[in-house]
Amino acid sequence: MRPLEEDLGFEMLASSIKVKVSRFTRRIRLLHWYNAGMILTLYTLGIHQVFMLNEIGFYSVTDLRPTHIQVGLFWVSGVLLLGIIARINPTNKRDVIVADKLVIKQRIFLYASTILMLLMAFTGVTMYLMRPFNIPGIRSIVLTIHGLIAFSYLPVLCFHIYLAILQRDSRQSLKTMVMDVYLKYLIHNSIPGLQCWLSDEEKVVFVHGNITEVSLIGFHVRMKKGKWQSKTALNELSHVEFQHSELEDPLHMAVDIACDHQEPNQDTICVEFRFKVSLQGSARILLSRALFFRALFLARRNHPRLACNYPVIVTTKDKGSMGQMVDLSHGGMGLMVPLNLSKGCKITVSITLKNPPISFEAKGKIMVKEKMSSNDWSYGLCFGKLPSKQFVQIMKLINHARISRRHRNTHYWR
Repeated sequence: MRPLEEDLGFEMLASSIKVKVSRFTRRIRLLHWYNAGMILTLYTLGIHQVFMLNEIGFYSVTDLRPTHIQVGLFWVSGVLLLGIIARINPTNKRDVIVADKLVIKQRIFLYASTILMLLMAFTGVTMYLMRPFNIPGIRSIVLTIHGLIAFSYLPVLCFHIYLAILQRDSRQSLKTMVMDVYLKYLIHNSIPGLQCWLSDEEKVVFVHGNITEVSLIGFHVRMKKGKWQSKTALNELSHVEFQHSELEDPLHMAVDIACDHQEPNQDTICVEFRFKVSLQGSARILLSRALFFRALFLARRNHPRLACNYPVIVTTKDKGSMGQMVDLSHGGMGLMVPLNLSKGCKITVSITLKNPPISFEAKGKIMVKEKMSSNDWSYGLCFGKLPSKQFVQIMKLINHARISRRHRNTHYWR
């Protein structure tokens, strides 16, 4: 299955540049963590009651039903109060990026958990209100329903916790629920199917293009040559409208041309445009769309990788083969090799280049494995602690990969 985005590279930001990503207000965060803490407490007390009622265990268990009831009432009343407070619009509104769509896994969890928590709260409050009345039959039925709902929600909750801890996209999203995130580097990514219309200031000329790379500072676009070139120059194209099947509403931005290059005997022009707004402004506009939020924020790594294409030799204890490096960072690399290796396997990767003179050998552990064809596999490799000599060589290779992406016929406009 092909991923929606394909990492192309990254660009480190100067320490003086602050790009803040704030998706939630403090009141929303307080509501989320209050609800999470109360739910976990209620489940702990509920499982405790199961042990008590079934006399499971090697020692007597204290009856904590009164505590469970009190915590439940605090949960319901607290969520209602914090929910009302969260919906109040303050005078000084906080600068928050609001995504137009949640990631599909988040959306499924939100709907499922909301319905089940409402049912849990309703049956729990009903049991509490029925305590003064002597109708044990009905109370027993409501208690059974309450227990079934609670334990049917448990797998959903466990899946949510699993994703938040182990899945990269969910971990990145979870960080924004804890605090504001400041970007240390920008991702340059490719989004399949992303197209655009470029126009001049008067909106008279419209030129269609296919976007090959996008970041928070600008994008690369491939356009066909045509009659439009006699009507307007490249530097007169100043507005862009992004088009994609996931973009329900038009997304317009002002742009300036940065550079362009043309291949001989080709009917296309490759142009790089930069957004006119500030970096924080473009982050607010683009990251408010789930399409760009996934590609330019959730795709971040602890060690950002740069796309490349180098031959490597991969060896294990009992076999080896030539392979192809597809991305690289000082924390790991992605490679393709005609070897069926197991996940968790430790391998050695060596590379030798003559120009520039770069040679190193690095050991790593396979963290990701994907079958590409009947004979080829793709692997994500994580390095251990690298010696200083290897680290220097890898940084040289990253710089070489970055320089080699520049086209020799590039014409810079400014």
